[in-house]
Amino acid sequence: MIVHLGWIGPMTDRAKLAADRIARSLPNDVVRFHTSEDLILPAWRRPYERIRKNPHMASDFLRHSVLRRWPGLWLDLDVTLRVSPANLAAAWDKYTVLKISGTGWAGTDVIYVPESWPNWGMVDDYIAGYDFSQPLGYLAFAHDMITAMWQRNRSSVAVIDDASLYPCRKRDVTHRSQVLRCGLSQTLGVGGTVAANGPGTALKKLLASIGITASPQCRCNKRAALMDARGCDWCESNIDTIVQWLREEAASRGLPFLDAAAKMLVRRAIRNARKEASRARPPGSQVHDQG
Repeated sequence: MIVHLGWIGPMTDRAKLAADRIARSLPNDVVRFHTSEDLILPAWRRPYERIRKNPHMASDFLRHSVLRRWPGLWLDLDVTLRVSPANLAAAWDKYTVLKISGTGWAGTDVIYVPESWPNWGMVDDYIAGYDFSQPLGYLAFAHDMITAMWQRNRSSVAVIDDASLYPCRKRDVTHRSQVLRCGLSQTLGVGGTVAANGPGTALKKLLASIGITASPQCRCNKRAALMDARGCDWCESNIDTIVQWLREEAASRGLPFLDAAAKMLVRRAIRNARKEASRARPPGSQVHDQG
């Protein structure tokens, strides 16, 4: 999956550092940092010129221009993922945004657009019909656009409201939280974690080493993603649940099973995940500047 970052306006050291932080936390993903107004779609260029002095609206034009060219995941620079991009979007199959905790606003700090999303015409129609002579409110342009698209075709747009999974406020952060938004990572003093190297992924690697791999029929990948999302501490506290998952899958495949051996395997996966998390990020995982 392509992960997109962006910045409109004079470049700052803070923006560069934020982009590099995100890129270093996602060494297994392609991360692109977009900074050029030339990326604004030609069809949107005229309305863009009318709002380009408003950084919030200008950023919304950039976000959607980029995602239309290269579908994937958009992250604002103050966002920190606690799961991998693939795990975050595993159940998302349409244009997806997240509500901002404690407000009625649909945020654009995290946007997912799948390949071949067929409804870009709704965005074109909204921009074409927008009255740019009116005062430009903070966040109003994108929020109103998303609301209009959702009302027009609710099967093609998702606005997710889950403060504990996608918090913007410190009091909403839990072990379940997959994304820290609205600058929470700075508030809490934490950085990005690489869930792609989490305990679920580590367990899959150990099982693959003895010839047991996920099949299209099993729930293995979903459960591994859940383990990655909830982390090593949760897996240790819920090891019996994980062993039960393994027991169920072994029974469905007709494989012999020993609880003690399964527990040893899960504990080893947790140890491996912790070792991986403690290592320095790979020096080659720099952000790709797309101009």
